[in-house]
Amino acid sequence: MKRLKYQEQDCELTLKQGLEEYLDHIGPEAKLTGDENNGLDEGYRKFLLGHDCQHVIFGIALSLEEESILDTYAIKGTSGIPWKKTIQYAFSGGELTQLYKKLYKDYGLMRIFSLVFRARKQKIMAWKKVKLMTKKWPWLIPEDYFSRSIKDLRNEYNIIVLSEEEQFLKDTAKSFADERSPITHFRKLRDTNDPNLWDKDLWSEMTKLGWPGILIPEQYGGSNFGITGISVILNECAKTLTPSPLFATGVLGAYSITNFGTDDQKKNYLPKIVDGELTTALAVDESSHHNPANTEIIAKKDGSNFIVNGKKIFVVDGASADLIILLARTSGNKGDLSGLTLFLIDSSTDGMNRIKLDMADSRNYANITFDNVEIPEANILGDLETGGETVENILDIGRIAMASEMLGNSDAAFESTLDYLKHRKQFGVVIGSFQALQHRAAEMFCELELTKSSVMAATKAADEGSNELQRLSSLAKTVAGETLHLVSNEAVQMHGGIGVTDEYDIGFFLKRARVAEQIFGSSKFHTERYANLSGF
Repeated sequence: MKRLKYQEQDCELTLKQGLEEYLDHIGPEAKLTGDENNGLDEGYRKFLLGHDCQHVIFGIALSLEEESILDTYAIKGTSGIPWKKTIQYAFSGGELTQLYKKLYKDYGLMRIFSLVFRARKQKIMAWKKVKLMTKKWPWLIPEDYFSRSIKDLRNEYNIIVLSEEEQFLKDTAKSFADERSPITHFRKLRDTNDPNLWDKDLWSEMTKLGWPGILIPEQYGGSNFGITGISVILNECAKTLTPSPLFATGVLGAYSITNFGTDDQKKNYLPKIVDGELTTALAVDESSHHNPANTEIIAKKDGSNFIVNGKKIFVVDGASADLIILLARTSGNKGDLSGLTLFLIDSSTDGMNRIKLDMADSRNYANITFDNVEIPEANILGDLETGGETVENILDIGRIAMASEMLGNSDAAFESTLDYLKHRKQFGVVIGSFQALQHRAAEMFCELELTKSSVMAATKAADEGSNELQRLSSLAKTVAGETLHLVSNEAVQMHGGIGVTDEYDIGFFLKRARVAEQIFGSSKFHTERYANLSGF
């Protein structure tokens, strides 16, 4: 879809500079703010200037189609200005006229009408964003705003958007998932009982795209695009249930070694992760209730080595990982975060046994036992007996990434359900016309929008090193889990009995939901954690 130049502008520009770019793109006939002979009184010229400034501040990452909707609703949502008169002046000035002319030329009249009726999501999004602006300046934009950066203004109004690089990653991931890994691919791996439950050829293609190295510094071959970058990829891949070790390796493994590894560990492992030669898994849980502090597996010091005995369960990608990141207790008692240490263990190490789990969601999981496994002291990740704090930081990143995946699952299940409601007929009419189902679909939509905000806030907090990381990661995991639970349930219910059969793909999302909810803490766990972190 065509994109407007000003939507990709440098956020470090001042509002004045951004507005100049915007007006230059629209055309001279749209420069309503500087033409003294256009017949508009001063009040309306100021209003239209404010309207244009709204576009520059939050009109990013929108298509030309969405932009035309945004134009109309930005004007309509502005208080203190007569609706009909405003539309008249706006169109007479040329700005909206130019946009709709482009729409008509590119898509035709019927496409415009179709857009108006179908683009509810964009309308709601525009309305919400306009409300943020109009609370402070209904139509007279403060003069001091023109000297402020666009980025700072977006932060002030809590308008979180993707950077150009992040948007590129999102678009690339969407194309890749749709073309190379549709749900039929996932179904094939499940039906053939693939031992890894992910395709090595597909993983090789992901590697060529640079995805395993998103969190890895450039000096080790990565791109260092941040948590938001890897999250948008996971989100898009989750919509088609793309099977890969990207979560366990590209997030958990890459982040752990990058941030807590020694120089030798980084040099040894990170380039291999980038090249797709090494996959990892994080082994934390020892019971069905997630709580790192309850670690009991013992790592006993023996000369220059540690001897490990015990068992880890429910290890994501543990059945195929080349490197295990193990949380073990070197001192203290069960329930203490102190006295824990992280270790790096090669999967071929003597005494380590992996048992592949057959889970409902057909993802790669394993239980791992350790029987007198020797680990060199040099394989400690981070500092001795500080693994409790370290693993909590790693887990928070993993929780955010998993929340992004769950959001993608929810989006796909919701879109599939909407499509079904539009085509499935009962009593001679499409079931989407039933008001009760419309209300339930509307509830799902609202929850999805809230989840998107929670997840994006968490990813940005992670990239900025915010002190709110722990709270926001728990919030994102809680909200994403509850939303996926709701959407997957409703999706199956609205499909009817056929929804739980293997004939339809929707059942896959229900199964994925039930397992994903438990990874690194359920909604109950994170609700309690959020409350404790908030001082309750």
